[in-house]
Amino acid sequence: MPGPLTLVAEKKNSVPDNLNEDFAFRISSGEVADKLSEIGPITATSANISGNDTSYSIDDISNKLLEKVDYVIDAGTLNKGPTSAIAAVREDGVKVFREGPIKKKEIEKIV
Repeated sequence: MPGPLTLVAEKKNSVPDNLNEDFAFRISSGEVADKLSEIGPITATSANISGNDTSYSIDDISNKLLEKVDYVIDAGTLNKGPTSAIAAVREDGVKVFREGPIKKKEIEKIV
């Protein structure tokens, strides 16, 4: 990945129905996520509710979100950085849902 980029893809039948219609994925640069992914893929939500501020520590996570999850791994305070760009690559081109450090032109170039 060229940086913090979340890609949205069509959900395959093997993905549980209780997940969104579209399936978003990204390769994390976090050390803990990297180690966990050696075991297998990680299915997780962001540590913030869409539209709210980014969470960089467990203390930043809203109680509303904490009530909806089974587990939270506390990796300490994370380095503050830009949130990932979110984009879907479709037959008719790239659709950007959220701008980030990776711009549409760069996404188009790599896909």
